[in-house]
Amino acid sequence: MNKLDQVLQIYITDPRDGMNNFNVGRCYEEYRQFSAAIGFYIRTAEYGTDMLLTYEALLRIAICLEIQGKRVRPQKGAILRAVSVKPNRPEAYFLMARTYEIQREWHEAYAWSFMGEKVIRENRSELPLLTDVQYPGPYGFIYERAVVAWWIGLYYESLELFRLLKRDYKMLAIHAASVESNITNVINILKSKGKPVE
Repeated sequence: MNKLDQVLQIYITDPRDGMNNFNVGRCYEEYRQFSAAIGFYIRTAEYGTDMLLTYEALLRIAICLEIQGKRVRPQKGAILRAVSVKPNRPEAYFLMARTYEIQREWHEAYAWSFMGEKVIRENRSELPLLTDVQYPGPYGFIYERAVVAWWIGLYYESLELFRLLKRDYKMLAIHAASVESNITNVINILKSKGKPVE
């Protein structure tokens, strides 16, 4: 019996149970059956009484929609709903900042990064989620702000933030490599514009 069969056997014993729906959704997501996964995550949010599980299901919906591509409005809607369910958790703020950055909506990404940093400062003790929702930790907001600062003309702030990340944070390899590359690129571009760089 494969994993999907196992979770479905449990699901049919109580199809209105939030965790049963979440587990089926997660299994479908692992099999890259995103539409089916989204359906079960929606059921999790509708039937679940555990608000943290509802929050996570909404984030999983956003991640599935992002992978499918070109479904940005419902993706943002899922993230906004997650924020309304658990406004004191940082993950949804990060996913929204990243979504805006990918869409080249720089000012919105910049603002969501600041909001996420504020949430982290004011709320420290949170239970862990069941799955990886692509939130790298507090440095993720600084990273997003550093990236988008460049695009809104805040060149020195961008450079300063990238340097801060390199100096003070342990990052995922993908972010560490990006920070190194961006520091070099920002310095070279500033120099090419005749701007002073320390």
